[in-house]
Amino acid sequence: MKAKNFIKILSIGILLVLITSCSGSKFDYDDTDIPIYVFKNAEKYIASKTGENFFENYIQPDFDNCTKVENGYFLVYKLYVPEKPFVKGDIRFMVDTLGNVNQNFEVFGIPECMRKELRIGNYHSFMILSMVNMSGT
Repeated sequence: MKAKNFIKILSIGILLVLITSCSGSKFDYDDTDIPIYVFKNAEKYIASKTGENFFENYIQPDFDNCTKVENGYFLVYKLYVPEKPFVKGDIRFMVDTLGNVNQNFEVFGIPECMRKELRIGNYHSFMILSMVNMSGT
């Protein structure tokens, strides 16, 4: 009887840990007053340039440096590739109140990592375009 109760309690404990750890986001958006949907829209924009995997693995919001500005927000993300410690820097840009990038201001530091096909005569070659600003840190 004690073993059955122990297994039930253990199962409930494991289930609670799984539920609380799988919140759907690896970032704690409670650290900022900026609405989550602003970050989500901005992150879609970054991922469209870098690729979803690159974004998920190497880019995260810098909540301490994100601020409310007139008609939107100034967002800062940190780029860091642990396998290549010399690849690090900031991503900075302005968004409106919905998280859409304001193209009237500079978008700084987003690497273009998407694979693009180049056609040269009858030959096909693939090229990974990568631009990382390393002077920002």
